[in-house]
Amino acid sequence: MGTKKTRDQRSVAMLAVIAVVIVAIVAALYFYMDWRNNRPGTPPQEIEVTATVGENSATATPFSVCEFGQECPEGTVSTIDVDGAETVRISVPRDVSVLQWSLLSIYDDPAANSERTFTPGEANEVDVPVKSEGDENATLVVMEVSCLMLGQDANGEETPVMVTWSFSTEDA
Repeated sequence: MGTKKTRDQRSVAMLAVIAVVIVAIVAALYFYMDWRNNRPGTPPQEIEVTATVGENSATATPFSVCEFGQECPEGTVSTIDVDGAETVRISVPRDVSVLQWSLLSIYDDPAANSERTFTPGEANEVDVPVKSEGDENATLVVMEVSCLMLGQDANGEETPVMVTWSFSTEDA
């Protein structure tokens, strides 16, 4: 057996090792959380929304990404065949569902058009009726998903942008 002095030295060394390990773990957690909170998100131009009818689905990149008050070039509208379907399921990714977003359903009878707004985390999938609930003769023509996101301006500075994804039905 060692002397009391040797045991005390081992105890001090063991406490020092434990302290170093704890400091290393805390530092690693701090740097991980800092990286996670400050990492750049997916640019709005690259986020895809999906429309699904039965086994068929279509994905869309944004139809438009606009700073407020700026001229906004329009992109392409994705198309999905709704022939014989009762509903179209719109699925938004987490980047959108954690924000307030809206879904505009446009029918061939303007009186049947509707817009629904979802609060952050409320929904990531929504079913849209192909025939209007109030007017069975009104058929779905266009669906648009919109939300306010952070994008970048021409100088690379973060700025709020309105992002819109658009789907058109094929039998409209």
